Formats: sequence, structure tokens, C-alpha cells
Amino acid sequence: MDLVERLFFILTTIQQRPGITAPALAELCGTSVRSIYRDIKRLDEAGIQILLQGNK
Repeated sequence: MDLVERLFFILTTIQQRPGITAPALAELCGTSVRSIYRDIKRLDEAGIQILLQGNK
């Protein structure tokens, strides 16, 4: 999954599953939790604010 696909996937998944955690997103995307947080930062810089819950 390339970056643009992953960013779109993150957005749509969070809309469908509002309580999803970064580790769960990382597993679904096949990437690291750190990459998810970098992606969230990219989205924030683009004006899309996303709040994730802690680990469950």
C-alpha cells in the first residue's frame, strides 16, 4: 500500500470505526505504529485533525 492509499485508508477506517487505535491501524495497513503516527501528522498538516485513542 503506497502513502496516498494508506492515508485514504486511515481516513475511511477511522470514519467507519471511530474507536480504532494506532496499533490496530498499523496491523490493518501492514506497517508500524510509528508510520501511522507519521501519517496522522501528515493529515494534520493538511488540515485534517485526527485523534486516536491509546492502546487497548
